[in-house]
Parts: sequence; C-alpha cells; structure tokens
Amino acid sequence: MTGQAAAHIPELKIPLARSAEPVSCPQDLRGTRILVVMPSIPVLGMERANLQIMTMMRERGADVLFVVNALPGEKVAREVERIGFAWAAAPVTERPRIPRTPQEGFALMAAWAKGARAISRIYRKYRPTHIHLTSLAYVLYAAPTLLGARSHVVFRLPNPPDRHLSRRKRAVSNALWRRIVDPLCDTIVCNSRFSYEELCATGLQGGKLKIIHNCVAGRPSGINRDAPTLDPAHFNIVFVGQLTPAKGIEALLCAARDLVGEHGEMRFYLAGWRSPYAEGLARDIEDRGLGSSIRFIGEIEDVLGLLAKADLHVCPSIFEDPFPNVVLEAKSQGVPSVVFSSGGIPELVRHGVDGYVCAEKTADALRQGILYFLRDRDALRSAGDAARQSLTRFSPERISSQWAAVFHASGVPSE
Repeated sequence: MTGQAAAHIPELKIPLARSAEPVSCPQDLRGTRILVVMPSIPVLGMERANLQIMTMMRERGADVLFVVNALPGEKVAREVERIGFAWAAAPVTERPRIPRTPQEGFALMAAWAKGARAISRIYRKYRPTHIHLTSLAYVLYAAPTLLGARSHVVFRLPNPPDRHLSRRKRAVSNALWRRIVDPLCDTIVCNSRFSYEELCATGLQGGKLKIIHNCVAGRPSGINRDAPTLDPAHFNIVFVGQLTPAKGIEALLCAARDLVGEHGEMRFYLAGWRSPYAEGLARDIEDRGLGSSIRFIGEIEDVLGLLAKADLHVCPSIFEDPFPNVVLEAKSQGVPSVVFSSGGIPELVRHGVDGYVCAEKTADALRQGILYFLRDRDALRSAGDAARQSLTRFSPERISSQWAAVFHASGVPSE
C-alpha cells in the first residue's frame, strides 16, 4: 500500500500487519495495533504532532495504520508514506455542521454515511487494539464503529470547545461533548492545561482526561530543504503557521509595516498555506512596495531549517490557541518567541526569560515585544539559550513515555 501514488489513493486497500522490531522499554507495545483516524488535507501542526506520536509508539513496538482522506488527502498520504507508515483511505470530505436547508442536510448525511461505512470496513479488516482519533469531526465519522468497537478509544484533542459561542450554541456543544464524545471515548488527551480546563467546563468526566504536551523531534530526514536563505546582516523575524485572521496575521502585518519603515535592517518571513485570504494580504504588501522586507514564502517542509536562520519568532494568535507546536520548534533552534497570551501559549513561554508575552493582543504590543529584542541583543541571546534549555519539559523521551503509558495502561494484548 505504501508504494501507491498519492494522486490515486484507493478507497480500501489495507496491508497485513507489519511486525515491529523487538524493543526493550518500560512500556513495551509489541502486539498493540493502533488505527489512527486522520483524514486531514494540509499537513499542519496537528498532523505533524500526531505523526510524531505514532512514530514514537512504533519505536516501542506498536503497529500503526493511518486512515487518510480519499483524493483530497494526498498530502497527508505522502507524508505518512515518507516516514514509513501504511495507510487506508476513507471519503471524509464534509465537516459535520448544522445544515441550512433540507437538501444540505441530506447531502451531509449521505457524506457522513459513506465515510462512516469506509471507516467501519477498515476497522474490521485491520482489527486494531486501539483507535486514535485526531479531531471532533472524526469522532463523529467513526461513531458507528466506536459504538460496537472492542478497541480502546483514545481521542487526542486538537482544540477545546469554543467558549465564545452563544448561549444556545454552547448548550448544544456541551451536550455533544457529554452525550456523544464522553461515552464513545475511553481516554481524552489534552495538549495543555488550558484545554483540560476548558473541557472540564463542559461537564466531562475528569477521570478519563489526561494532559500530555507536544514535543519536537530533530530535523526529519528525507524532507525538502526548501527553507529560503536569510541574510544574517538583517534582523530576521519568522512566522510559521496558518495565514488566517485567528493567527493574528493582520496585527503582525500592521506591526511589520511600521517596523520596516523605522528599522531598515528588519526582514519578516511568513511561512504557511497560501489561502485566497493570504494571497490578498501578499498582494497588498507588494502594492505598498514592501515585498522585499515582508515576504510570504508559502508552505514549506523545512520549518526547523527556516527557524534555525531566524533571530526571532512571532506567534501572535488572537484566538485561544491551545498549544502551538511551532513555539517548541523555535525553542529547539535556540530562537525566542514573541507571543500573545492566548490559550495554552503562556504554558510555553516565560515572559522575559525564554521569550516575550505581550501585554495585549494588539499590533502595538507586538511591535514593542519585537523592539525589546532588537534593542537588547544580550537579552535576545539569553532568551535563546533559555528557550533551548526549556525544552527539557517537552523532551521526546518524556512525552513518548507518557503516550506509551496511555496505550499500555489500556491493555496491550499478550502474545
């Protein structure tokens, strides 16, 4: 299966289980078979985190099969293949939502039923000991399988419930979490204290909730070395992530426009998926004659290579970002981050020690955080050293052991 061309993903073609090499570790996972439901389209932070978790579990002896999307999921399939995992495809093309018309409702139900049947067939053929779910949408698609599954169901929560919903929508959301997610999932893993507390607020059982932070591994082999060259004569500032309003792009560009006008040595590099929204922002920057100072470099694979060349990293999320992995990636390269105090980000950055936490979620506050390090290069070097040292809290060894305990405690079949 792993030799198939990604552009022609078969709907159902599952290999026989591959035997992992014997390992010796505190949580030996030989005999564990994990079905990972992750039919995403772009490979972003959530996808990379789950790929890394499963890589660590494979190193401990587990066998892993990924469920990717049918044709739109080819990027994920290629990445899964690149690191040596098998996959099967399911047509999970529609996100669950409240339909606006009866016709839309019928279409959503038909799409859900088709995806659910495919996941069920994959489950029956693979016979996993565990099911690892990567988003709320995939819990709903897999619900018919989960109802009768004998496998232990682990849900790795990417984002907590939205607390800014209207009163009526929040009641519906809380009911969804309590009456569907809670009964179907045996273990729910949050990647931050913030997400844990938000989930507890919905009324879920605290006993099945766990906190396991993300971690960052070394620069993977086999990726494109596509990071652009940054001139060390400039003060280079990097953003990596989705180029969306929620990630604070507008505040960043507002601060960047002011800063490059006042400080000619500054250069900003924005790496991320080029959506129509991002294309519009890039055109505006070009029209203002700032394209040489504020560069949109698109989606790249070599994120660590880009961060290694940067002086400073920025993460101005204005939504409650639970735990952006890119902050850990910046730490791994000894680069401090200037961040907004959103969601779980304060769990990652200590203000004035290994980064800078802005007092407000505004362009001016972001500008002040960047200027703090521009004006004090000793503080920049000290924060970079502290950022690298702080990774001991998020070491792959520690996180791997915590995840292995989740799968081991839920029952590894005897050989």
